[in-house]
Amino acid sequence: MLLTASRAKEVRLATWSEIDFEARCWTRPPEHMKGRKGKRVQHRVPLSDQAIELLQIVRARWPNSRLIFPGRDLRRPLSDMTMEKLMKGLKYPDEHGDVCVPHGLRSSFSDWAADNRKDYDLKEAALAHVLKDKTAAAYQRSDLLEQRRPLMQAWADFCSPKPKSEQSTEDVAKEEAAA
Repeated sequence: MLLTASRAKEVRLATWSEIDFEARCWTRPPEHMKGRKGKRVQHRVPLSDQAIELLQIVRARWPNSRLIFPGRDLRRPLSDMTMEKLMKGLKYPDEHGDVCVPHGLRSSFSDWAADNRKDYDLKEAALAHVLKDKTAAAYQRSDLLEQRRPLMQAWADFCSPKPKSEQSTEDVAKEEAAA
């Protein structure tokens, strides 16, 4: 959820057939998307290095499941409250002292993108938000997948930076300049 700025339902229902490791892309079917039922619009998510690494670990853990994150029964998805319960159980506080919840991960991505002056349209496309302006939506047919790749990699690097020993000299200098 964190690395893809996705909703809990989209992650819970994700299957291996939706992942293209070679293209580094997760293609979510319309029926898993909020507000897209009956619209036949899928959503493609560019996968960062960290997301690919996590998926490889998960695949090794549950090699016989068609679901990426199965529940106790490998044939069924996690329940809709599993992630919420997990995050509340961790009791990780947000900046206001409230316990973090899954939907807050999407909000964190949105705040990070705004704070770092990332392109608004790319951020909205990453969040799979539907354009409210019907005229604009009629003309905006691209999902901006390739333009979103650097955005999602930057987000993943922010969330899960490489240890300094694995970073290039240039990356270390950028990190120190940002601090």
